[in-house]
Amino acid sequence: MKQKLLKILIDVMEVLEHLIDFYAFDEKELRKIKEDKQAKIGKFDKKIKTHSVEMPDNHEEVPYYLSKPNKYPEIK
Repeated sequence: MKQKLLKILIDVMEVLEHLIDFYAFDEKELRKIKEDKQAKIGKFDKKIKTHSVEMPDNHEEVPYYLSKPNKYPEIK
């Protein structure tokens, strides 16, 4: 099982590497964006499942969540 997963991860890494090369992304810039994003919204390292979030009505992400009520039901 682990070997199969490792092979899949290697394929994913290869695809990402090719996309980075194809679009000529700067790896330092990607790392900076990743770090900024992690500082703002956190990482996946704690494997925590979020059951709900609260945000102000005028938050820029509200329309996205409201547009997908089956995936993100509004709790009042």
